[in-house]
Amino acid sequence: MLTLGSLTFLTPTVLIAATALPVVWLLLRLTPPALRRLDFPAARLLFNLPPTERASARTPPWLVALRIGLLLLALIGLADPVLTANRDDETGPLVIVMDDGWAAATRWDSRIQAVRSLLERAERHGRTAALITTAPTAMAKPSPKIMPAREVLAHAATIRPQPWPADRAAAAAQLQALVTGGPAEVAWITDGVATSNDDKMIAALQRFGPVTVIDAGDSDAPLVLAPPRRASDTEVTGRIVMNLRRVVEDNAAPDAFAVRAIDKDGHVLARTTITMEQGMRDGTGTLETPPELSNRIARFDVEGHPGASATVLADARWQRRPVGIASTNANGISAPLLEDAFYIRQALAPFAEVRDGDLDALLSRPLAVLFMASGGRVLDSEIERVTRWVDGGGILVRFAGPGLNDNVDPLLPVRLRSGGRSFGGALSWSEPAHLATFPDASPFKNMTIPTDVTIATQVLAEPTPDLPGKTWAKLSDGTPLVTAERRGQGWVILFHVTATPEWSSLPMSGLFVDMLRRVVDLSAGVATTDESSDATNMLPPLQLLDGLGHLTAPDPTAHALPASAFAAGKVGPALPPGLYGAPGSTTALNLSPGLENAAPIQARPSSARHVTFDGIAQEQALKPYFLSAALILLLLDLVISFILRGLVPTVARRLPVAGVVGAMALIAATLLYSGARAAESKATPAIDPNTAAAILETRLAYVITGDGVVDHVAATGLSTLTRILAARTSAEMAQPAAIDLNAAGLSADSLSPYPLIYWRVSANQLPPNPKAAAAVSAYLHRGGMVIFDAPEQAGAVGGHGAGARLENILRTIDLPPLVAMNSDHVLTRSFYLLKGLPGRFTDGMIFVNRGAATTDGVSSVIVGGNDWAAAWARDANDLPMYAMVPGGETQREMAYRAGVNMVMYALTGNYKSDQVHLPAIMQRLTQ
Repeated sequence: MLTLGSLTFLTPTVLIAATALPVVWLLLRLTPPALRRLDFPAARLLFNLPPTERASARTPPWLVALRIGLLLLALIGLADPVLTANRDDETGPLVIVMDDGWAAATRWDSRIQAVRSLLERAERHGRTAALITTAPTAMAKPSPKIMPAREVLAHAATIRPQPWPADRAAAAAQLQALVTGGPAEVAWITDGVATSNDDKMIAALQRFGPVTVIDAGDSDAPLVLAPPRRASDTEVTGRIVMNLRRVVEDNAAPDAFAVRAIDKDGHVLARTTITMEQGMRDGTGTLETPPELSNRIARFDVEGHPGASATVLADARWQRRPVGIASTNANGISAPLLEDAFYIRQALAPFAEVRDGDLDALLSRPLAVLFMASGGRVLDSEIERVTRWVDGGGILVRFAGPGLNDNVDPLLPVRLRSGGRSFGGALSWSEPAHLATFPDASPFKNMTIPTDVTIATQVLAEPTPDLPGKTWAKLSDGTPLVTAERRGQGWVILFHVTATPEWSSLPMSGLFVDMLRRVVDLSAGVATTDESSDATNMLPPLQLLDGLGHLTAPDPTAHALPASAFAAGKVGPALPPGLYGAPGSTTALNLSPGLENAAPIQARPSSARHVTFDGIAQEQALKPYFLSAALILLLLDLVISFILRGLVPTVARRLPVAGVVGAMALIAATLLYSGARAAESKATPAIDPNTAAAILETRLAYVITGDGVVDHVAATGLSTLTRILAARTSAEMAQPAAIDLNAAGLSADSLSPYPLIYWRVSANQLPPNPKAAAAVSAYLHRGGMVIFDAPEQAGAVGGHGAGARLENILRTIDLPPLVAMNSDHVLTRSFYLLKGLPGRFTDGMIFVNRGAATTDGVSSVIVGGNDWAAAWARDANDLPMYAMVPGGETQREMAYRAGVNMVMYALTGNYKSDQVHLPAIMQRLTQ
């Protein structure tokens, strides 16, 4: 290494070659231009004539200087020149102290770059170094020692920020034990956050000599995102209040931050901007989310500011909604169709954890929503307990009934009038009433109201000035049907009808389910499961939060912790932040609750030099610039050589060199532009019209066999199946397409738009040619599906022998192994629950391939012989074209359902194999 002022050469030995430049100078001057030979018969006539153009016997000096400069630039570039700051104090060891706690996540890349710059500079000067980090680790740190800067540089590349505070007392003890053998240069890369041991750190730093303090400055201060809380105002929409603090001085500049709510897949569910004016440290914002989206929140963070302190994990409290149904019957539901609890449970069971029991048993466990069934009253001995539970965030839902015709207790949202109102009775002049549009302030807003929902009897509310604000649903005449009142952090809600069909048809409608779902979504949930609330229960780590705010798998040092450890909430190596417990029942341990008192650092070493990351003297490699300049001179020398040798037209020789270079650059640009235009002007190959139509409109397809009868049956069968799909499912497809395997443009791309291809094998069909077989094989490997239908039964369309033809066809196609379809294959339950895949016949064996990992386990081949197309086919008069064997029209309906299942399987894959559908499917199969 050679240093000349602020210029350092990393490979100075290359400069030795510069000593040969004088020799190169002499060689260039002695080398004349190339001779030109001219054959001229009357050469004697030219003797003694004065020359009109003289050729130099030597290379022009300016050209020699150009070439020497070219070589000199190349040599300097190959010597790896680096521009550095010239400092006189770069002697002795270098000691770097780096804060790597939670606050260091701010501009972490800049911190690592600062460490790398300091160590690389020390290495070039042959200095030793030591690196000390301040954040504790799960395993004991080795004692720091002075070593070559290159070894310290390798260690620095492995450092990552830790998701807990720094321990500067332990770092100060390591500094006291460090032996440098004399004065040393000290650099403290601080995170800017004060601790209780800063004085010890400063004293230990000043023991070595001058100190340089490096930080991010005031513009990039650490951020602390407090745990969110649900809004406690009177609005019923999903509102989440976010508090953000920046650890800065009182005169901090204004700034704005985007806070997000994110689900487990990384999708942003809500975003809000928190603006902080001049000198502000704290800011507040509100995330507006629909209640149903609030249940999907997995984390909150500050956009563009990674770090554990700017990330809050959402645990089961944001998803779990335990619901209790208080019933007067201690033995549960005895008469299902007559009890309110039965209809409430049926409506809640698909999306909530439902518990039954009396009030004492239900409130003894964490509960989000409490339903009072049978219109009962709250006993005097229980009113105080229920009131405390509601004030703490619970939602009490009550229904009218014979026992709730009056103001029986104070836990009602409105005062009720004595008696009720009936519609459509023998002594009533009016018909049953319908529901009116839900008010804008209601959580039921924008819900569709079925026209068949009618109200026959209701309890009436006393008219008061605040009654419209408490009304969530009303009848067409304006009388309230659902009223609600905010009580503390919770709600008291009253349905003015019973939960049975006795007073209305509401409990028999889907609207009732949707309304109860909206009510449950308003709840705040519960913090943990009952098991995790036990202080002695051990919670294993599920995912841990690193210093940059990313969830990672637990490392080998992580271990299960008792629930009592979370109460203290002191995050550290023994208690890292993250998610604990079991999937679906997690407890989140976040860093930010313990950072309420985080403040900017005030104590600094006396007479310390303070710089920011942007102010560090960064080294700049000059090698690319020198080599680029040498290349430019080389091109210029080439152009000049052409001119001097007469290899360009006469006009060009008279132009200045700069003009020639510009002209050549213009020509090159013109050629490049012409080439680009030529590439753009190339005609795009036309897409086959059938393929284009399939891309624009999804449709089924069938293979043309050459047998007119068989092809007609396939076309009409798929056409009928397309109509059935449109009538029974959401799959609305265009008319089926015909595929000619002998077409010249056949390829896997032309087959890809079709989700399913029906191949009805005829007795006279030939195997596909190699090109067609390759296209079908590629189509299957890309996720397509082919149904091979080769019936062998007597009376089958197309005659006997299809089975033998099918074997020949399958040999030419690259198929995965085929197995017999079992009774629980997803094909039997992709839409309808079936015991097989019947067609016109029912005795044919059905084979499918084993699902591959590349197709998510979905079978791409179905091989059978039940003549499905003949079972589906209907003529122009919508009459069946072929009789069913042997089951008649019932079997034809089952064939239609089999076709629907096959198409839905091709469109949705293994969706119905999800275990969440298993209970419902088993219940249906046992009926």
